[in-house]
Amino acid sequence: MIVLPVDGELSWQDQLNDSNKPFFDICDGIFVNYTWQEDYPKLSAAVAGNRKFDVYMGIDVFGRNTYGGGQWDTNVALDVLKKDDVSAAIFAPGWVYETKQPPDFQTAQNRWWALVEKSWGIVQNYPRVLPFYSNFDQGCGYHISVDGGQVSSGSWNNISSQSFQPFLEFSEDSPSESIEVFVDRREASYSGGSSITFKGTLQGTYFTRRLFQGDLLFGDLPVHFTYSVKSDGSSLIGLSLKFSSSTNEKTSVLLASHGNALLTMNQFSSHFSKIIMPHQVTKPETDPGWVIQDSSITMNGSTLTGNSCCMLPFKART
Repeated sequence: MIVLPVDGELSWQDQLNDSNKPFFDICDGIFVNYTWQEDYPKLSAAVAGNRKFDVYMGIDVFGRNTYGGGQWDTNVALDVLKKDDVSAAIFAPGWVYETKQPPDFQTAQNRWWALVEKSWGIVQNYPRVLPFYSNFDQGCGYHISVDGGQVSSGSWNNISSQSFQPFLEFSEDSPSESIEVFVDRREASYSGGSSITFKGTLQGTYFTRRLFQGDLLFGDLPVHFTYSVKSDGSSLIGLSLKFSSSTNEKTSVLLASHGNALLTMNQFSSHFSKIIMPHQVTKPETDPGWVIQDSSITMNGSTLTGNSCCMLPFKART
């Protein structure tokens, strides 16, 4: 955006200042040009006063004269903006796709957005209200499924079908980890075109990966959880829930997978405050490989702060 100073001369300001503040005062916000310098966000925040978050400092991911260089160093600019308490306007994050970043789009995309999260943090927690639902759909894919049955095998794009996305952490060292976790658009899904996939060899007692970071206060009524799972190996998937009470007491709950209840209790009782077995397990006729698990929990007065996928061994140790 080109900002005209009050004297009518065309000039790039690269910050909010007295020359363009009269325009800022009568609009919702300002999108500052990408070529700002390190001290400009702080100066702009001072001019904006209590409207400092209406100042959006531009960052060109392609790196064209942008502070920090953009691309894989986009977080350099974000670190400055976070510190100076102004907003960011990220331009052209499609750079990852348009420049065919290795090794593949999905991996590069996760890596790039992980840099944003590392710098900016998680600024919005969910779930916050009920009902909460996600099929992890990303608004594109290579098939469409309904209730476990595939109804289309063609490629598609429909951004309006996007669902809540999980906060999956990306690690540069992930190839060395025993379990890889990602949103998978190619393999089978129960609903839509995506699913969360755990792939690898389970080492140790169990493995968890964060899905959502919540801020949901539980009342005196039970909350019901329903989720679909398809396993090709000797492991099962459950849900790990974290709660915090008004006195900051922490509670961890495992919504365990179907299987041997006694074995599950014996193996995991020391790792969780409470273990709940599913009260109903259903195998849909469209694809018996999927398992629908229903559980419920009552945690009156506690706040759900996070939930994770939990991978559990299916066979007993010998």
